[in-house]
Amino acid sequence: MVHVSEQAKREAYTAKAKVEVGSLIAEGVQLTGSGFPQILFAGSFDEDVAFHASEKGHALIAAAGALGYKPGNWAAYDCKKPKIAMSKVLQTLQPQALVLFDASGKDALASSFKEAAALSAGYVGAFLGIEVLYLGDFATALRDPAQKRLVWEYLQKLNR
Repeated sequence: MVHVSEQAKREAYTAKAKVEVGSLIAEGVQLTGSGFPQILFAGSFDEDVAFHASEKGHALIAAAGALGYKPGNWAAYDCKKPKIAMSKVLQTLQPQALVLFDASGKDALASSFKEAAALSAGYVGAFLGIEVLYLGDFATALRDPAQKRLVWEYLQKLNR
């Protein structure tokens, strides 16, 4: 039997993770921070605007910070251009939480997990051990103070 040192195992796992994460980045998943994100935002991005620079992205990132998620430790997946299955994104990144900010995010999750099709706004559940929150139409909620408060209540349901 061949003995493999713990150091060699760590290096092999690190190399594998770099390849997997690199493939996600090549397919358009936007990552920040120092590694695997605590929170993943999924939905339709605004055209030609990086997620963090968009109105939706700015508001969601600020809310995540207010909830105690580490600044800059997030990822965003544009479900308008799904080149990679949501299950692959989740299995690779293993975030603590997934926030679906519109119907395309919910549909992307449902394409991998059929039971996700039944999600309603404000619902918190789990897929692959990852906490999932569906916000409904977040872009519309940003323009309505009452809806914005409701979305904030939804976000506070996330376990931190």
